[in-house]
Amino acid sequence: MTPKRNRAPRVLAISSGGGHWVQLRRLAPAFDGSEVVFATVDRSAAQSVAPARVYLYPDANKDQKLRLVLASLRVQDSFVERMEEASNELAFERAAGYRDRIRALNHIQAHQGI
Repeated sequence: MTPKRNRAPRVLAISSGGGHWVQLRRLAPAFDGSEVVFATVDRSAAQSVAPARVYLYPDANKDQKLRLVLASLRVQDSFVERMEEASNELAFERAAGYRDRIRALNHIQAHQGI
């Protein structure tokens, strides 16, 4: 049996810019006690949530396929980077989790024509 870890819950908070970002920030009290990572298209976002980690992605939608592909590749690259870090730290279960996320992302892309 694996021992329980006393680890804070992890939250990935994703939003587009403008009003959606404002609404997401209003949810901040719900994230108390959690390790929060943000992902957005809003370049000014990092200042409003410091010291939390923020990933910036280009705004993309179905009418901007190239931007969508580039955004998807950035996400995949970040997963690969984290998988390699976990592997180097001999954290193979964590590395496998990233491997599974990469596979899921590839599966979604293949079925959505991205």
